[in-house]
Amino acid sequence: MSERLFELILAVKRKCQGSEERIQEELRLSQAEFNALIVLDDQQEVSGCEFAERMALSPSRGSRVLNKLVTDAM
Repeated sequence: MSERLFELILAVKRKCQGSEERIQEELRLSQAEFNALIVLDDQQEVSGCEFAERMALSPSRGSRVLNKLVTDAM
């Protein structure tokens, strides 16, 4: 891979991270909550265990993340 291409990829990554950070701040989401919304974005039903697996969390931690999202939405 050329050095220029690598630099461009890093620049795009930094812009995306900046956008994600602004969204998180605006919506007052933790990193885990933001990631949960991304995992749940495909509009399919997901079991609690599958959600936790996709998030690389224990089932109990996954449950707490979902609970916080639901509680904050009310």
